[in-house]
Amino acid sequence: MYLPKHFACEDRAALADFLNTYSFGILLSQTQGELVSSHLAILFDEDLKYAYGHLAKANPQWKAWQETPSVDLIFHGPHAYISPQDYASPGHVPTWNYASVHAKGEIQIFDGVEEKVAVLKRLVEHYESSRDQPWSMSEELSAANGKINAIVCFRIKMVGIDFKKKLSQNQSSADRKQVVSNLRTRDGIWDSSVADMMDLCSIKSSPIEKDGSSPFPRSTKR
Repeated sequence: MYLPKHFACEDRAALADFLNTYSFGILLSQTQGELVSSHLAILFDEDLKYAYGHLAKANPQWKAWQETPSVDLIFHGPHAYISPQDYASPGHVPTWNYASVHAKGEIQIFDGVEEKVAVLKRLVEHYESSRDQPWSMSEELSAANGKINAIVCFRIKMVGIDFKKKLSQNQSSADRKQVVSNLRTRDGIWDSSVADMMDLCSIKSSPIEKDGSSPFPRSTKR
C-alpha cells in the first residue's frame, strides 16, 4: 500500500479498535500464479500477532495455502469524496478521504475439530456480544452436526501491518475544519464517520514509541 509518512497511523490502540470494528475484510493469496481473494470475517487477538477466520471448503482458495502460505489482508473503514469546494481556500483538486489497513502474514490451516470449534466460538462470541440475547454455540453441537466439516478454519501469523488514515493531514487547519464542516452537512453513508475521524486525527501522527519507530512491523515500504 502506498503510505506517505503523514498518513501513517502508528497508534496501536487505534489500530486494534479499527480492526475490531471493521473486521469484514478481504483475504488475498496466490494460486498457481493467479491472485485470488475472498471476503471474510477475520478477528485479531489482543496483541495483533495472529488473526483467525474460516471459509467454505468448497472455496478452492485454501488448497494452495500449504505450498504458498503468504497472504495479504485488506480492511476498509469509512471513506468519503472530498470536493475542491469543500475547502476554505482555492486551488484544490477532487480527492478521497479514508482509513484502511493492509496486512501480510503466513496462514496455517486448522484440521482438528477442537481447533475449528475454538475459531468458530471466537467469531460467534464476538459478533453475538452486542445482541440482547446472544446465540451460543456448544462444542457438542458444532462437532456433531457435520457442518464443521464443510469449512476450513485458519490462523494467520502477522508479519507486517500498515494502518493508513488519509484525512487531509497535509492541508491547513482552516481547510481541514471546512472539510469537516461540509462533511457534516452531507447525508452519505460514511460522511459523518469521516468527519469524526478527522476531528480525532491530529495533524501529525503520534507513534507510541519514543524514538519514533513504528510499534508494529510495516507490511510495505514507503
